Amino acid sequence: MEPQKLRVKLGELASTSISGNDISSSCLYVSALAVLHAGQYAWISLLIVGVVLFLFRKIYG
Repeated sequence: MEPQKLRVKLGELASTSISGNDISSSCLYVSALAVLHAGQYAWISLLIVGVVLFLFRKIYG
């Protein structure tokens, strides 16, 4: 039986940057879909997304 190896974990900076990148790319993806489906009213849904992200700024920032 082999001894268990210690797994290297991500630090706080790396994990925060990965989650921030994921959130940013998701917002850009959603904005294209919102414009496609909502047309001229897409700004309303994107404004809601912006407000929600603003509320979570302490978690991701």
